[in-house]
This record gives sequence, structure tokens and C-alpha cells, in this order.
Amino acid sequence: MKIGLTFLLMISVLFINEAFSQKIEPGLDLSYISIELVDDRGNRNPRARNLLKFTIEDPGTIVGVGNANPLSLEIYQLHQRKAWKGKCLVIVKSDRQ
Repeated sequence: MKIGLTFLLMISVLFINEAFSQKIEPGLDLSYISIELVDDRGNRNPRARNLLKFTIEDPGTIVGVGNANPLSLEIYQLHQRKAWKGKCLVIVKSDRQ
């Protein structure tokens, strides 16, 4: 399954780490996608707090987003999240096929 994400933000470089997929059963696979906001030399910007908006291009559902900020009051099920210390996470569940 191919999962596409679109990020709407104004930065020079966005680095997406390889997704870690946990196979549960057909149609219920989870992919954990880690995002880092980096400068043009590939260094993570620990002060970056850009708002990231996620959309799925192929069959799948965003089931959660996070940033590890213990003070954040953002809702985990929304399709957007502010980065914290230049990082963000989105969790995607595959659709049944």
C-alpha cells in the first residue's frame, strides 16, 4: 500500500523518516511516520514549530498525530499538528481491501 502525505508549510526542507509499519492483519496495518524539519544542510531545526497539515492520497486513515510536547493541548485525531523541537509524528492505518 502506498501512503501519500501532503505537507502545507513554509520551510526550505522537509525530511520524512522511513515509516515503521506494524502488521496486525489485512486492512489494519499501522504506519508510524516521523517528520523532521531541517535546514538546507540537513540539520534538524530544534526551534521549528511549523503547523503541519496531513492528507492521504491512497486508501488509508490518519488515526493519530503527535509531537511529544507534554504541554500541548492539541487533539490527537486531527489531521494537523504543530512541530515541537522540529519533529512530528503521524500514524496511518491501512483501509481494508
